[in-house]
Amino acid sequence: MKIEKLIEYIKKNIPFYQKNEYKDYKSIEQFPLITKYMIREDYGSFVSNGLGEDKDKLVDLLETKTLSTKGWYNEIGAVKGVFVEETSGTTGVPFLCAKSETERTRLGIVLWKERQNRDPLVNGENYFQFSHIRRNMINPNAYDYELNHLIDLYSQIKARKIRWIHGTPNAIINHVKVFKENGIRFFLPELKYIECTGTYLSSETKHLIEEYFDVTVLDLYGSIETWPIALTCNEGKMHLIEKNVYFELVDPEGNVINEKGIIGRVVATTLVNQVFPLIRYTMGDYAMYVDCAPCKCGCKGRVIQLVEGRDNNIIKGLPQTKFGNKEFARMVATVKLRFPELDLRYIKIIQNSVTDFEVWINDFGNVDEFVDSLKEIMQVEFEKILFVSVKKMTATQIDERKYDKPNIFICKC
Repeated sequence: MKIEKLIEYIKKNIPFYQKNEYKDYKSIEQFPLITKYMIREDYGSFVSNGLGEDKDKLVDLLETKTLSTKGWYNEIGAVKGVFVEETSGTTGVPFLCAKSETERTRLGIVLWKERQNRDPLVNGENYFQFSHIRRNMINPNAYDYELNHLIDLYSQIKARKIRWIHGTPNAIINHVKVFKENGIRFFLPELKYIECTGTYLSSETKHLIEEYFDVTVLDLYGSIETWPIALTCNEGKMHLIEKNVYFELVDPEGNVINEKGIIGRVVATTLVNQVFPLIRYTMGDYAMYVDCAPCKCGCKGRVIQLVEGRDNNIIKGLPQTKFGNKEFARMVATVKLRFPELDLRYIKIIQNSVTDFEVWINDFGNVDEFVDSLKEIMQVEFEKILFVSVKKMTATQIDERKYDKPNIFICKC
């Protein structure tokens, strides 16, 4: 949908945009930024009146207080051909959104065209999904890292002559680690691409996956709310999929950034969705535009570069913006040098207030000394007295979190 038609549509059909203050708006940039928290407070204001009597049923489903399904595909139900999907709930509270079957088909067609621009030979038969599989993930379960299970899983991939694998980078890099630890090298001659999605893909992880499997790793950026937003090409450039979304970057005051090389918050407006359109929706991610001469791949979309860290990874109470995933990974690595015999298998730092932190960590012999050392470094780095409590995680509790995004830090304040 063209942006002008979208503006006309939401004024007529979406209650939130039928307010008098928006009636003369003609540019998408005039509309307010929207967050999942605003939508969750009043789902009915963001669902199209075009659904008629089915709207109330859909709103009731969207307002369901559900726990994340984790091992399932992200659907929790449907109303007359409109599917309700659930996000991963990084901060503990999943967000629900909706799309019609027609909208999902259109979004999927655009994405498949993008894939076939990278590889004309990819199709539904040689494309293998570790996530978003629309059924229980018992098979394939990419998050079961037991060696025999992984051997069986990749044996299936080899036997089926799979050309593309789709999954999260944290799951796939764990497969690589298990195989390397056991001296196993899988030879998959038909496999050409691994499409990573769901979490930030670091250059190190990308290199390790490409080196082990001898494939090209592509980075698919998107969300359950929007579906695909951008996909890297064979040249490693992340091109926006502008048929699906109107993409913006904004500064801390909400001003639009058009210049290259300036980091901003990602704001997306869905162009396909009419049942539950998202207008200037803040994704929680950060990116910047990058300079790109005419790309050899032939893609003409704008090029972005994602930045590691999201809104809920920003450490509160510091004079500068710092992302906790990066800062705490560095601090933990420093502490690990002091403990040569370290059995650290799980760690996550939760910030509850400016000075209140929890360390979730597996129990091991010198865990208390480890946390004390981490606290010392934190207090020096943050230049303030901190309260740091410890939650020692059991093996069962750690296993329950195997579907979580691999954040070493989450801010809940």
